[in-house]
Amino acid sequence: MSVPQETVELYTYSSIHLDVLGPDPPDEEALETNGYLRHIRSASDEEKGGGFESKLACMRALLDAVNGLFYLPDQV
Repeated sequence: MSVPQETVELYTYSSIHLDVLGPDPPDEEALETNGYLRHIRSASDEEKGGGFESKLACMRALLDAVNGLFYLPDQV
C-alpha cells in the first residue's frame, strides 16, 4: 500500500497596499529625521521587551490623521 502524495502551493509574500484616500504618510526613516518622534512618548523598557516601538504609535497616529482626507463617495 503506497502513501498518497499531496502537493501544495508554497507561500509567497506579497506586500500590503493600503489605499488611504489621502496623502502618503512618511516612511519610518522620515519619522526620525523630520522630528515626528519628538511628539510621541518614549517606550518603557517593559514595552520594548514586548516588541513595541515608539515608531509604531507615531505611524498609527499619522495614518489615522490622513486616512480618508481625499474621500469622495462618487469616486469609490
